[in-house]
Amino acid sequence: MALRILCLLGCLLGLGCERQEPSAEEYGNLVDGPGGVRLVESEHGEGWSQADCFLCHPRKNLHLDPPGTVASPALAGVRRLVEEEGQASCTSCHGANGVEVENGSGGGA
Repeated sequence: MALRILCLLGCLLGLGCERQEPSAEEYGNLVDGPGGVRLVESEHGEGWSQADCFLCHPRKNLHLDPPGTVASPALAGVRRLVEEEGQASCTSCHGANGVEVENGSGGGA
């Protein structure tokens, strides 16, 4: 009986080890897109006009250095800004994402 339990636990642990979450969100070179790093409706699909960025884009997966590259001080600074300001920091680089802001502007550009 103990051997069966041990085998079952081993199998469960093995299955858990194979499951990996992505280490970063990869969208290619955003600067090359039609809006640069600013979001545009044609590229943001169902995310356009959504106010909660972190609902689809977990903080831990954002602004990471691509695998096999040297750590970027610029990306480290962006990660620090996101940690300090949270979602409010998104619009400074990526625009309003089609969400109306308090002063009546918006549109994401």
